[in-house]
Amino acid sequence: IKELILPQVQKSYLRI
Repeated sequence: IKELILPQVQKSYLRI
């Protein structure tokens, strides 16, 4: 689980 992406995209990548 990576949450190092941008805050705007983090919402979508929060469950990566």
